[in-house]
Amino acid sequence: MSFQLLAALLVWLPQPTQQAADPALAALKQGDAFFNEAIKNFDAKNWSLGNDAKVKGIAAYQKAIQLNPRLFEAHRRLGDLYRRNTSNLGSIKLSADAYKKALEIRPNDAETVSRLGISYMELGRAADAIPAFERAARLDPKVAMFQYNLGFAHAELGNLE
Repeated sequence: MSFQLLAALLVWLPQPTQQAADPALAALKQGDAFFNEAIKNFDAKNWSLGNDAKVKGIAAYQKAIQLNPRLFEAHRRLGDLYRRNTSNLGSIKLSADAYKKALEIRPNDAETVSRLGISYMELGRAADAIPAFERAARLDPKVAMFQYNLGFAHAELGNLE
């Protein structure tokens, strides 16, 4: 068989398809879209649409976690979404649980440690928040908000010295 004939046949052969996208990352991206939609609606005081998007975002993040339990971003964003626009202590507890799972994957992420501390504060657990804020401040001492949150937690407990 000549080279030209071989080249012509190769053109007609089916080309390998591009590798399928990671379904966990696709679910994460979908969760992010719902998260952004929820925030936009909450900012516009459209609570019903915001809550609908929040529920869909939570489901998408949970799907991403089911597909890839080590997907740090899905755990952290799930925690963020649970905390959005709620005073429901059950939702705040779920946010703390999501942040703890994220920290099992990336234990030295200062922002996530701080968000866990904020969840503890919202649960009325300032004594649990203090170690989280101390750790966040040690991990990233340049972030003044971590120091502020630490001081606020101490003040909440009456530790004013």
